[in-house]
Amino acid sequence: MRRPIPTLRGDHGAAVMFLAVLTPLALVGACVDAAPSVPVSTAYPGARPAVSLDEGLVEYPTPAESLLVHEHPQRGSTGLELVFFKGRGVTRDAEGRGYVPDPQGRRVVVVGPGLEASGVVGGPTEAGGDLGQPLSAAPTGEDGLFVVDAEGGGGELIYFDGGEYAGSAPPPVMNADVGTGPDGEIWAARSPYVLGFEETNAGDPLLYRFDPREGVGTGIASIEPVAEPRMNRAANAGPIAVDGKGRAFFAFFLRNELRGYSAAGELLWRTTRALHFDTYEPDFSVAGEEVRYDFRAVTQALAMGPDGLLYALTVPDSVAEASTLRVPAGKRRLEVYDPDDGRLLRAATVPTGRHTYAVDRHGAVFRVDPDEIEASFPPPERPQIRATALTTLEDGAPASFADYRGKALLVNVWASWCGPCRQELPQLRAYYQGLDTSHVEFLGISADDTRALAREFIEPFALGFPQFYVGPRIQEDFQIIGLPYTLIVDHLGGVVEEIYGFGSLESWEHLQQALEAEIERAARDAPAPADASTQPAMDHAGHGSR
Repeated sequence: MRRPIPTLRGDHGAAVMFLAVLTPLALVGACVDAAPSVPVSTAYPGARPAVSLDEGLVEYPTPAESLLVHEHPQRGSTGLELVFFKGRGVTRDAEGRGYVPDPQGRRVVVVGPGLEASGVVGGPTEAGGDLGQPLSAAPTGEDGLFVVDAEGGGGELIYFDGGEYAGSAPPPVMNADVGTGPDGEIWAARSPYVLGFEETNAGDPLLYRFDPREGVGTGIASIEPVAEPRMNRAANAGPIAVDGKGRAFFAFFLRNELRGYSAAGELLWRTTRALHFDTYEPDFSVAGEEVRYDFRAVTQALAMGPDGLLYALTVPDSVAEASTLRVPAGKRRLEVYDPDDGRLLRAATVPTGRHTYAVDRHGAVFRVDPDEIEASFPPPERPQIRATALTTLEDGAPASFADYRGKALLVNVWASWCGPCRQELPQLRAYYQGLDTSHVEFLGISADDTRALAREFIEPFALGFPQFYVGPRIQEDFQIIGLPYTLIVDHLGGVVEEIYGFGSLESWEHLQQALEAEIERAARDAPAPADASTQPAMDHAGHGSR
C-alpha cells in the first residue's frame, strides 16, 4: 500500500516538509575564487544577430561567444559543480550538491562540489519503498529528495526523509523528468529517456506544476500533436530544469525549440537555433509484422549552472554514431542560454561520448571523466539478475540464467522492430568471436511478439552465441525502459552494469572494460580444473567450452 507523502506544519502554520538528511560520506566544501581561474569564452567569429519568427519564436543563427571547454580537472577540485553526468542533466541543491540517479545500485548518489560522492539515498534493501530504477531526482529545501522510480511503469514519486523512505504519490505524468522550485513545488515533463509510444491526447498539458504536499497539480501549456497520434508522447517529451526563482525551462527532445516559463507558469520566451542537421516530424509505421519508428532527436539534456545560466546538450547524429561508432567533430553542441530572455550566449562543439561536465560559479566549463567520479561512489550491493523463464529461441527448450553461474555474462535484449539493435548486433558478434569464452558467455533475448518473427530476424546475423525467447514480457520482467538493452552480470549472478545502447566509441570501450573486469574475476574465482583423464571440461550449462 502506498504511504502518502507527509505534510507537516511549521511554527507559522505554513505547510512545510521535513527534509531528508543524507548519509554523510565525505562532505567536500566549495571554495570559489574572486575571479575566474581560466577563461570562460572567446569572441565568436562571424556572429550574427537573432531573427524574430512567428508567434514570438526567436532564432539564433550563431552564439554571441565561443564557449571554452577545459579538460579533466582533478577529482577533489573545489568550486566545481556537476551539471551533466553521462549525457543527462544533474539537479543540484543550494549547497551545490548534485543528485545522480544510479539505476545499477538502485539509489541516488549525491556528488559534492569537489566532484566526489558526499551521500547516498536508497539502495537495495528489503524495506518498503526501496528504489527499483531511479529515473530522475529533485532535491527540495536543505536536504529533502524526491525521486521518480521507473520501475513498474514509472508511476511512483518517492519522498525520502532522513535517507529513508517516507512516502510516495503518483507523479503528475508517468516516467517524468522533474525539477523543484524554492517553495518545494515540482515541475515535471515527459522524460526524453523513456519515450513510450502510447497515444497522448490533443489538449493534454505539456508540463505540470505539482504540489506533492497537497497532491494538486496544474497543467502548463498544451502538447503539440503530430500527424501520428502514437508519437505524441515522444514528440512532446524533453528535459526540464528549474532555477532558484522557480522558473522552469523546457526543451523538446524531437523539436528544435527551448522555452522558459515563469514560476506562475506564464510563457517567458521561445528560442530556436541553427543546427548542423535538419529536423522533421516523428513518424510511426507498420510493415507486415515489423514496427518502424522514425524520429530525429535534438536536445538531450538541460541543467542550471552555478553561474545562474541555462546549459543545454544537443544530440549527435544517432544513425552515423550507431553505424560507425564515430561521429565527425561538431556533431554535438554544449550551449549556454540566458534564462531571462532565452538568448544563446555561448556554444562549443564537443566530442561524442559519456558527456560529463562541471561548471564553476564564473561559468568556466570542464569536461570530466565520469569514471573518476564513480570511483568515489561507495560500492553498491549488486542486485541479483531477475529470475525470468527463458526458452531457447530455436526449439523452446527451458533454460535459466542459473545455467551459466560461474561465468560473466553479457545479456543483450533485442527486437526486430528496434533499429539501433540492428546496428549493435554485428558489433557484439565481432566482439564475441574474439573472446576466449572459458569464463564468459553472451546471451541474446528476443522481446518480439512471436518466436517465428524473432527467428526470421536474427538468423541472418549468425551471431554464434545462445539466443533465447521471452517475448514482450521481458520488458516488464526486467523493468526495461527502452531497447537495445544490455546487462553485464558477474559470475555470481550480480548485475554490474545496465546499458541502453552503446553507440559511441567511448561507451563501447566502457562496456568492454566493465565486462573484461568481470571475466578476470570469474577466472580468478573459478575452481581448479579436475584431472583431464577423468573429467571432461564443461561449462556451467553442461556444454563443452571452446
